[in-house]
Amino acid sequence: MPLVESVLANAFRPGAALDDPFLFTGRRDQVVELAQHLHTVGVCPIIYGERGLGKSSLALQAQRIAMGDVTLLEDYGAHRWTLGEDNAYLAFYVPCTDSIVDTPGILQRIINSFSSISTDEATEANQLIDRTTSRRITLKIFQAESQRRFQVPEASPTYDDLAIDEKLLAMASRLSRIHEQRILVIVDELDLVQDTSGLGSFIKNASSEDLKFLLVGIGQSVSNLLSDHQSIERIAMPIRIPLMSEEELGQIVDRAMERLAELDIQYTFDKIAIQKLATLASGFPWFVHVLGHSALLAVHDSNRNTVDAYDIDVAVRSLSDNRFAQRFRDLYHAAVAELWKREAVLRTFALWPSQDIPTNGIYRVLKRLGISNPSTYVNHLSSGAYPILVKPPLQKRGAWRFANQMFKVYVKVRKPMFDVNGRIRQAWRAEFAGTEFADEAESLWVR
Repeated sequence: MPLVESVLANAFRPGAALDDPFLFTGRRDQVVELAQHLHTVGVCPIIYGERGLGKSSLALQAQRIAMGDVTLLEDYGAHRWTLGEDNAYLAFYVPCTDSIVDTPGILQRIINSFSSISTDEATEANQLIDRTTSRRITLKIFQAESQRRFQVPEASPTYDDLAIDEKLLAMASRLSRIHEQRILVIVDELDLVQDTSGLGSFIKNASSEDLKFLLVGIGQSVSNLLSDHQSIERIAMPIRIPLMSEEELGQIVDRAMERLAELDIQYTFDKIAIQKLATLASGFPWFVHVLGHSALLAVHDSNRNTVDAYDIDVAVRSLSDNRFAQRFRDLYHAAVAELWKREAVLRTFALWPSQDIPTNGIYRVLKRLGISNPSTYVNHLSSGAYPILVKPPLQKRGAWRFANQMFKVYVKVRKPMFDVNGRIRQAWRAEFAGTEFADEAESLWVR
């Protein structure tokens, strides 16, 4: 059995997507919708939404369902949408990187994934493993007896004379024929690709009864992901990932503790700790994993087995030094740039409860803080290669939004570099007293 410390270190997964359906929580509507689309010929599901909402985890669950796994759909009472043995896919998970610059690069990455599967012997969907999968996935599948007959393997063809799109289609057709299964290609992190021109057109023409695509990426709409989204709009099935409810976020903790209990490792989070964690996360499961991971290890180090609200507070205070949040820490330091006024502007903007932040009310709060020219600091935060604040679509003036909504949550919950929280709270209360926004500043705890 692994060391207790190793098991505890992996109870939460802040640095990796979840492929274990037991640990996957929430998203029932999106899971069922994806399963339905797997039954529909010719359509292309597109998972999109903000960072940190679990899009990749959902895509991995879609891969499992496509390969015949019934676990999650049974848990959600949607067994009728499971795929029987004769309908299961060979499912390829293909993550993009920022080194892929265009559509030919995406197609080559898919071809590489195809090439990692043997065509010399039959492989059932639940036995699939390729270079993008670090371990064999154990699936709970339909219990059914079947017999298959396989011909002598074909000689491997050469594709030297084919264009890259033709080569992909030829390889997909051959894999489908040899393994007697349909092909599903899941392209994740599509937003990292600089130019997706032509991808929509290719998918529209290539999608068939035997070949299906599923796209995943960060964006406010399909047009954010695909340069030629109009080419695919008739077959695209957009699935927007919303913020998680506090109940769903709490289930992440419950499932993690249940998995530990299965290994006879007894740890718990009390109800107040779970509620505080879910509230802090503001709909983003990533924060539950980051803060839960930190709090659990701290409790273990202190020879206790119950995480309480104080432990969550300690985890929040250490967020600025958390290795899983290093990217946010660097961005925060670059944004503040050792200026207390800029930090006050940044944290005040983060308090606004909705995505689009009107400047009229925020500027009045900042002027109460003695910042007479807040627009100057807003210009600092909205310029450069990686702007913190951006204009909402179709909004010319009078409002801003955070380019990364998860960073907005990070700004609000982490400890400040300067002693600005108390002053912001006081100015905010004075400005919004008696309105629906008055309590928003309470989330800036005195630390």
